[in-house]
Amino acid sequence: MNALANTPFTPDDDAQYIEESAAMLDRMGRPLTANTLRAIACRHRELAGPWRGLYTPDHLPERSDEGGVWHPDLPDWPNGEERDITPLVAAQGFELRCVRGEDDIGEEAMDDGGELYFAALRAWQPQPPDPEGWRLAAVADTEDGPMAWFVRPRQEPQEAADGT
Repeated sequence: MNALANTPFTPDDDAQYIEESAAMLDRMGRPLTANTLRAIACRHRELAGPWRGLYTPDHLPERSDEGGVWHPDLPDWPNGEERDITPLVAAQGFELRCVRGEDDIGEEAMDDGGELYFAALRAWQPQPPDPEGWRLAAVADTEDGPMAWFVRPRQEPQEAADGT
C-alpha cells in the first residue's frame, strides 16, 4: 500500500500544510479566507488518508443518457485495450469489486434490451458489495449485462500481537 496512506496524521502536519498553502496563496496574490483555510485542511486530510484524494465522489461525472458512468480515476490499459483493470486498480492501492445488475434491472428490461433496458439502467442505484468503505467507480452496460464497479483502499492483513 502507498506509504502516505500509512503515515500518521497529526495536527502539526495540518498546521504546516496550512502555513505552506497560505504562503503560496499570498505569493500568488490570492485572498486567504476562513473557508479557504478549511478547504486546505480538508484536502490535506484527504490526501493523507487511505483514499489519497482518489475516487472522490464529487469527481464522479453525471450518468450518461444510457445510464453509464466512469470515474476519471479509473485507469485504462494503453492503446484502449479492453482487459480486466483489476491489476491497474491494485497498483493504485485499491480493491475493485464488480456488482451485477440483472436482478435490479428486472427480467422484462433485460429481455427488451432497448429503451426499457436503458431506462432501467439509468434508474439503477447499485449497492456496494458490502457496507464497509466502498465507493462507486463505474456503471456500464456490458456484454454480460449491467455492471457496477466499486473501489476501496486495499486492506492490509493485520499482524497478530505476537508478530505472527
